[in-house]
Amino acid sequence: MKKPVVLKLRSQKPPTEGASLSWHGGCAAAFTLIELLVVIAIIAILAALLLPALSKAKIQAQGIQCMSNGKQLTLAWHLYDGDNGGWFVYNPGNNYSPNWCKGWMEFGPNWLDNTNTALLISDPNAALGPYSKNYQIYKCPADQSTAPEGSARLPRVRSMSMSEAVGRNADGYWLNYLQPSVNFAVFQKEADLGRMSTSMLWVFADEHPDSINDALLGVAIPGTTAATTWIDVPADYHNGACGFGFADGHAEIHKWLDPRSHFPIEYNGYLYQNFTPHVQPHNMDQWWMAQRTSIQVN
Repeated sequence: MKKPVVLKLRSQKPPTEGASLSWHGGCAAAFTLIELLVVIAIIAILAALLLPALSKAKIQAQGIQCMSNGKQLTLAWHLYDGDNGGWFVYNPGNNYSPNWCKGWMEFGPNWLDNTNTALLISDPNAALGPYSKNYQIYKCPADQSTAPEGSARLPRVRSMSMSEAVGRNADGYWLNYLQPSVNFAVFQKEADLGRMSTSMLWVFADEHPDSINDALLGVAIPGTTAATTWIDVPADYHNGACGFGFADGHAEIHKWLDPRSHFPIEYNGYLYQNFTPHVQPHNMDQWWMAQRTSIQVN
């Protein structure tokens, strides 16, 4: 009868201090310095490949949220005129009362309008507030502007403005700036919408953080592309594009094509100081916006 075979395992002594580990007896070794550097390099390459995709996804998500905000505001805008005899909500500019919303955006210290959400939805003179209800839809999620209050910098609460061509008691002052002898339509009530396609008439837009002040966005309508001029400046938060809400209820993100339409963001309000128009001949972006602001009626 054969004797059973007995297997003996060789004991493994722990490595002495300072000795490197290696593959012996089935024990895993630690990374060498070169292997560690290779792994770090691979992680860096993967991060470089993934970060642009993640950034693009974030921009797309912000654009979707911005369009949702525009749709909700235009819905509230239509609900208001349904309850008020067909008259659109007030939009006089200059923070007069009543208005579709209250508040004047600034960058000066302790300017409380910058952070007061009550001025958007619950102030008695913020006429659209009872219909919009949610103060968050007044600001594009990509707007990073802040203003100093005390020892902190707090996010400003509004990036949306309403077209000066739309609203009860709107005067359309800037519409005729470039063509003073021409009469352009001001849409004060629902019946006025018959003058222009509602899918072409924008009502709400994101305004550049250095341009926004009152709740109105002024647009001058040029007679030719040679005269294109910005009055108030729209934003370009979405990879060089701006969010719009239109009178028919749809919203869109429109891409600016002219490099001159991309004003730098300085967070100091420089674009509206002294109310100086920004002349940019043959800017087809300004022409595009002007053609969707109003229409000649004489």
